[in-house]
Amino acid sequence: MVSVSPHADVLDADHAAALDALPGVADKIRYACAWVDPPTTAGVRAWLAGHGVETKRSYASSVVSKWRRERGVGDTGNLVRLTPELLAELDALGRDPVEELATVEVPVGERASVAVVDEVPVVARVEAPVRERVEVVAERVAPVAESRVLRWVATAAWLVVVVVALGISWWSLFDYARSFAIPTPLAATVSLVFDAAALIVAGLAQRYASSAGSGAGPRLMMLVLLAGSIYLNWEHAASKGYGVQASIMFAAPAAIGIVLFELQMAWRSRVVRRARGRVAPPLPVIGAWRWVLHPVQNLMTLWIVGRAEGRADRAARLARIPRES
Repeated sequence: MVSVSPHADVLDADHAAALDALPGVADKIRYACAWVDPPTTAGVRAWLAGHGVETKRSYASSVVSKWRRERGVGDTGNLVRLTPELLAELDALGRDPVEELATVEVPVGERASVAVVDEVPVVARVEAPVRERVEVVAERVAPVAESRVLRWVATAAWLVVVVVALGISWWSLFDYARSFAIPTPLAATVSLVFDAAALIVAGLAQRYASSAGSGAGPRLMMLVLLAGSIYLNWEHAASKGYGVQASIMFAAPAAIGIVLFELQMAWRSRVVRRARGRVAPPLPVIGAWRWVLHPVQNLMTLWIVGRAEGRADRAARLARIPRES
């Protein structure tokens, strides 16, 4: 059952007036999230329907999910993450509930603020602060489904490219091995010695990167196998007198396939690697016009930031090393 928050004891007419003053449907959904406890999609839609506002379930779900993420509310609507800020608030539970009621924020474009008169909350319209972000582009309907389709398309394209690239490398090494009178069954496995082994150690290197261990050994082995495959494919084209263009065409697929495989594995393990400090923080974002107008100053900015982060990282590592007393 959806219940109304204890601090939401206001007249329906006041809610209706506040909803009418809001410009968009997204703003009305966010307003309802602040008054419905827990802020679930079904509860918010039912509350809005009771005030004459009809919404589509898919659109309301996306807005409610975004509202909950911004405030650290769990998927169940009533479970809150125990962040350091929340723990500090729990330590200050001695504050007056009326003061808490007076400071409740409703993040909408032209929003309602809560004032307390004789301990009865009253809705009053006030101008939105300048710091609020203005949404120029309307929110998309069902963005999760769209991202899922794009993810499937990208994965399919990646798989096709990797299979074709490794197939070209397999044929090249097979044909080159046959020129040395190697039996056909063994010649067919030459590509496995280089390309397939490089894929195996690339995956192993990513698993090391997601753990506390070092993946330098598997990564170095992957580079050695990749260099061997590129060299043999290059020599295959050169031995037939095809020229530099053919040598590049024979040697590039193996490198492309293995590098794409490594990038895909790195993307899948990015969260774990970032949590273990294996992903470097990004440098400041500098716009194109700033590069055109002030290139030297921007290079100095990147250099200063990189040097400061390097010193901080070095100090943190030295602090973790036990020293003899």
